Amino acid sequence: MHKKFVCATRNQWLVLKDESLFVSLLNLITKKVVPLLMMEHCHISDIYLLSSAPTNSTDDCYVFFIHRATFEFFYCKPGDREFKKQLFEFE
Repeated sequence: MHKKFVCATRNQWLVLKDESLFVSLLNLITKKVVPLLMMEHCHISDIYLLSSAPTNSTDDCYVFFIHRATFEFFYCKPGDREFKKQLFEFE
């Protein structure tokens, strides 16, 4: 965990981001690492969420990143090749 930031937690899992903005999941009990993707759009002060732990299946496991300044919403799940992006528009 050298030079990694804990962005979110859920059910013994951590969402980690390193200095190069690579995102991964780490199980604190088993030490299993699930690599995700390089995240270039969100910064350390943004909001990070983990929908569910990837314990039995990654089908319901999504990692969400919300960029507060631009209202951009990024998400992916283990195995994705790129982040999906949604822009929130407020009136």
